Order: sequence, then C-alpha cells, then structure tokens
Amino acid sequence: MLVEINLLPQKERGNKLFVWGLVTIAALVLLVGSFIIWEYFSLVEKEQSATIAIQEVQADQAVKKAQLQKSNDGKEVEELVSAIEWAQSYPMKTVPIIKEFTAALPHRGFLKRFAYSAENETVEIQIQFDEQRQSSYYLSRLKNDVSIVKDAQVLTVEAEKSEKENEDKTIQSEESIIPRYVATYSVQIDRKAVGNLVKKEKEKEDQ
Repeated sequence: MLVEINLLPQKERGNKLFVWGLVTIAALVLLVGSFIIWEYFSLVEKEQSATIAIQEVQADQAVKKAQLQKSNDGKEVEELVSAIEWAQSYPMKTVPIIKEFTAALPHRGFLKRFAYSAENETVEIQIQFDEQRQSSYYLSRLKNDVSIVKDAQVLTVEAEKSEKENEDKTIQSEESIIPRYVATYSVQIDRKAVGNLVKKEKEKEDQ
C-alpha cells in the first residue's frame, strides 16, 4: 500500500513565520531608529535653547553692568560737583587748602568731606579710593608733597559698596561688584604756608 504525505502546506507555513519574523525585526529596527533620531534632535533643540538662554543672560548682565557703571560714574560726578560748590561757600582761605588736597589725589580719588578747625589748625578729610593701597599713597603725598601740611595721619580706612550694588545681588562678576574705600585723615596745617599760598592765589587773580 502506497502512502503519500504532502508537506507543502507546512513549508508554506514556515515561510510565513520567517517573513513575519523579518517584518517584526524590521519594524523594531525602524522604531528604535526613529526613537534615536527623535532623541537626537530633541537634545539638539534643548542645547540650542540652553545656548540662547545663556546668551540672553549674558546680554542682560552686560546691560546691567553698563547701567551700574553709568550709575557709579554719575554718582561720582554729582558728589564731586557738590564738594566743589560746598568748598566755594567756605571762607576764601580754605579754598587753596582744598585745591592742594585734591591736586595730590590719585586717579579716580575724590574728596568726600572736609572739616576745618581754625582753633587747632587741623583739617579732617574723607577721601574715596578705588584701591585700599591708594590710602597709604595719598598719606605719603600729604606728608611729602603738600607744602601746607605739617603732619598727617590716617584715622580709618573702610570698604563700602554703592547702593546699586547692594540692591542688585544678581550681578556677581568681579568687575561689577568692586568695593570702594573711604579713608579719613587728620591733617595739621602750617598757617604760614597757607598764608603764602593765599597770597600767591591773590596775586594771580590781580594779574
């Protein structure tokens, strides 16, 4: 007796499984590839957004720094003008003294306060500097280069920050937050030298 076995349907079923397997693998590869590409572009977009944000912050800090510098410079000019107007209201003999003191100032140093005592012939002055070492330099100039000074000494040296710096704590760069130094001096005046100086000033005015 002859028995025939037809295996064709089984081969067809096996081929279908193989095809479905390839399709599944291809779909997974496509899905994973799409996810990787999406993640890549997402990271690129985030990086670009972060770069833009950093640039905006830097630009904002630059603007605030410029405003701070402008504010400080304007304040210095106002204080200097006030000091000049105040000095002009004093008796004439104190004006040459103030001129001598201001002529000895270092760069960006300026007179904040002037108190003259005629009884003991002493002057107490407050000077603002950008650097602390300038206070010692100015003391040396008072003693050695200003002819009307008999003696001088430093009473105090204190660091101070501008009102704008105290209000804006977000600007932390070294250039924007720099303390100023205010030194107080006691200066003994040579009355005879002041008299000669006043005489010279009067002669210049008469010419």
